[in-house]
Amino acid sequence: MALFVGGLYHDGWLSPAGHLTVYPAANGRVHRDAAPPAVAARGDQPTTLHLQGPDVDRRVVVAPGKSIVVIVPVSHLGA
Repeated sequence: MALFVGGLYHDGWLSPAGHLTVYPAANGRVHRDAAPPAVAARGDQPTTLHLQGPDVDRRVVVAPGKSIVVIVPVSHLGA
């Protein structure tokens, strides 16, 4: 399995339009937990992280000044 994170800055921040693609192993299947970069809310407003993919549509709200790590179980054929 390989992981590509588009919009990831060198300081570890993910841009608002960032995305994560998990590529399958040689057998064509992805089956494991995917962990995008840690998400931190800047400023005084909460940040909403919207995760979408096959069988996944999840929104996670991060409180101002806090950071979280989100782990998403992935089991899918193809990227």
